[in-house]
Amino acid sequence: MAKVYVSGNAGGTGNTFELSPNFSVVTQIAAVDVQPGQSITLKKVRFCLNDFFFSDNARLFVFTSNSTDGFISANGCGDEAPNLTLFTNEGSSTVTETIIIGIFNSSDPEGPDPTTINIFSYDGWSLNFKVA
Repeated sequence: MAKVYVSGNAGGTGNTFELSPNFSVVTQIAAVDVQPGQSITLKKVRFCLNDFFFSDNARLFVFTSNSTDGFISANGCGDEAPNLTLFTNEGSSTVTETIIIGIFNSSDPEGPDPTTINIFSYDGWSLNFKVA
């Protein structure tokens, strides 16, 4: 069993950027080698997207390039333990799987109060994975 830790922030050259309702942006990509019969499981997620303090429409998402299911946070800031298997290598050779991390604006563009959110360069996350 291997533990994989990925941390990051939204980054960028400015202080903020805007994200329209129902839009997302990929903010980080990481690669993990997965042996035959092994899986990537998202164990723990710690994050804070500062728009949480203003609108609570920002969501962190995590999935892999071959996942059928992914993780979307329940809110804009928190500590969650999804224990979600994102990918299982059912083949006979090692696969390099891509982990994709980003931010989603959950505001409904057709709803009564569609909200554009601000993503700050220092918004960040720490993710714990198990590969076994």
